[in-house]
Amino acid sequence: CSAFPKCRYTESLEKNDLKIACPKCQEGKIVEKRTRRRQGYGGQAKIFYGCDQYPECDFALWDKPTGDKCPKCQSLLVETKRGQIKCSNKECNFTVEK
Repeated sequence: CSAFPKCRYTESLEKNDLKIACPKCQEGKIVEKRTRRRQGYGGQAKIFYGCDQYPECDFALWDKPTGDKCPKCQSLLVETKRGQIKCSNKECNFTVEK
């Protein structure tokens, strides 16, 4: 609000929709979110990816989903912080070789 601090009106920022259907509820879309608490002294909020239907759906990932599915188990493929593409299912060991 341009009248801050007298005016305290706030509005949510635009959702960063990845245009990927939620694999858990099939109704929502995966969006980029930030944690509420900052990590450590002077730290930044961490980015994660979750369903926009929260709290009805609690699907979430720390790594960014690519939109592709794993050829072994059909879970979402994700890109790690190191740039590796792998399956989001912890029980599946599929990775994309570069």
